[in-house]
Amino acid sequence: MVKISVIVPCHNDGQYLPRCLDSLTGQTLQDIEILVVENRSSDNSQAVIEEYAQKDSRIKALSISTESLSLARNKGLDKASGTYVMFCDPDGWFEPDMCRIMYYAIENSETDIADCGISCEFSADMTEQDRARRYSEDFSGPRRSGIHSLTRKHLLSTNPTVCSKIWRRDLIERTALRFSPLRAHEDYDFWYRYAFRSRTICYIRNQLYHYFISQASINDSLASEDNPNRKSRLDVAMSFLDFVTVQQPKITDRTRKTVVAVFEEMAEQMSCLLKGNEQEEICRIINSTLRNRLQTETFFTPVAGTISNLNNGGSMTSLKVRRLLMNTRVLLNRINGREISDSLKYSIAVNDSRIQYRKNILSHK
Repeated sequence: MVKISVIVPCHNDGQYLPRCLDSLTGQTLQDIEILVVENRSSDNSQAVIEEYAQKDSRIKALSISTESLSLARNKGLDKASGTYVMFCDPDGWFEPDMCRIMYYAIENSETDIADCGISCEFSADMTEQDRARRYSEDFSGPRRSGIHSLTRKHLLSTNPTVCSKIWRRDLIERTALRFSPLRAHEDYDFWYRYAFRSRTICYIRNQLYHYFISQASINDSLASEDNPNRKSRLDVAMSFLDFVTVQQPKITDRTRKTVVAVFEEMAEQMSCLLKGNEQEEICRIINSTLRNRLQTETFFTPVAGTISNLNNGGSMTSLKVRRLLMNTRVLLNRINGREISDSLKYSIAVNDSRIQYRKNILSHK
């Protein structure tokens, strides 16, 4: 059995594939297999794969007849024989020591997963504004290092990118875990479900994976009105709920809070992509779903342009203390001549809405 199976899905990525495969065949840890899954490419991808497979027997050329990132990765999982699994995008690449560092990190720590830092690489045609936005939003990397319990906090704060991690194949197989055929955000879905069945994680601050971002991916904006993927984060939360109810038929209070937290995270991320009436529609769906399937009361509602769960802010006392502290920050900023940040304004608006929500609940008791 090889130590690591590296899965590379490929669709019309012939121009980038040599860089990717060179980084994998040049790994300092030699005991790996490289599963390249081609799916309905119309460029020279297949020729590139065959050329590299002839030069290195560790490369296995696979194919599927459907254009699907999830199905391509699943094909790789079906054929994988390694103790561990890693993923690499066809336009991304590994540092030469990535497999070795990740392998010994998860082996020596005896954790369920290891996660490393990501280096963003941009195409030459990208603007500085787009570069700064994508880097700050998506790729801050691990802010911690070492071994940690995989708590709800870590589940939500860990970058979901599957290519920055090494996964235990036996855990994947025990839970029959595969990528869901979602329209977008497959990494979130896979990460949440794997993390739910995991206990520990090892963080490595080294930036070992190179994530490539092009202007074309920026132009394909999820905020476009005719883009069907604008609400796809709700699909991620629903998929996680489906998975949890199968894995744990009798939902515990801890699991219930984790599911609600995932819905909160996905709803907040969707907010900037949706109009007011669309936000209200999403809130109705979430509140109804969680009430009927988890028997828990939530009150997701638009607040200051962002979807928030008002029924998840702590006691009335803690909310009032929080308001006092935030108002003190506002006062100090004004005394020092500083502007009040948008994030602080938003936090105050949400906190005040939660206080009003609590008052309304108490007045009806």
